[in-house]
Amino acid sequence: MSDDTFDFGFTATTVEELDYIQQSKTQHQEETELLFKQVERNETKLSKLYDAIMPLLDNLEKDADSRDYIYWPKRKEKIDQFRAHLNKIYKGESA
Repeated sequence: MSDDTFDFGFTATTVEELDYIQQSKTQHQEETELLFKQVERNETKLSKLYDAIMPLLDNLEKDADSRDYIYWPKRKEKIDQFRAHLNKIYKGESA
């Protein structure tokens, strides 16, 4: 190539090659959108799980130094309810 020849930087392609590239780009955009939605759902679940667990930990911590025992009537029932609540959040069934 001589010094006075200017290359515009493009190459010729067929319609089929162009269609393939455009379809591939569209497919990647759709996959990316699905991944972002999945990340948002997981972040929401994580936030809800955090919000559900922190009150339990806060209540367990109350007066931890001054009391040796925890009074917890109907413990099994309450634990079962909390477990069901966590499962709903995990499965995306609860707000």
